[in-house]
Amino acid sequence: MMEREEAPVLNLPNILTIIRLILVGVFYYVFNIPDHMAALAIFLVAGATDVLDGYIARKYNMITDLGKLLDPLADKLLLIVALFCLYSAGNVPLVFPVLATVKEIAMVVGGALLLTREHKVVYSKSIGKIAAGTFFLGVVASFFKACLDPFHIILLSVGLALSVAAMCSYAFENIFRGKAEE
Repeated sequence: MMEREEAPVLNLPNILTIIRLILVGVFYYVFNIPDHMAALAIFLVAGATDVLDGYIARKYNMITDLGKLLDPLADKLLLIVALFCLYSAGNVPLVFPVLATVKEIAMVVGGALLLTREHKVVYSKSIGKIAAGTFFLGVVASFFKACLDPFHIILLSVGLALSVAAMCSYAFENIFRGKAEE
């Protein structure tokens, strides 16, 4: 059986992910100038790079181990930085950035343990993608708190609940079910 050849590390999806990582810092800087509408535009561009890099990586078989690590890191940093910035501007309660950070740290630790102990990479499932999309919409809506209150809180709450459900699903599938099969 032929082994799948690894795509070059410096490919378009990984370059887009690196751009997204850079945009996290640019977003933070611009948000704190403060130019919230320019920061929103940066957030939207960063979100578009997430969709685009995933699409290109899957369609053209350009998935790399580096991309598997950097892509979720960029997503997590963008979300957490945006939530803390929106909290500092009074657009969202502190509970959202704090709980999102705790959940993401738990996912990173759990993913790292699975990778080092069992050489398994946790892949995004449908519920995780829906959670991320809902959270993304909630963050965008939070920029328009004045006219969308409390809709942005509802979106963020649903996004947070779905992301916790996704984490539990990943934990069950990768930890508990794995132990039951032993």
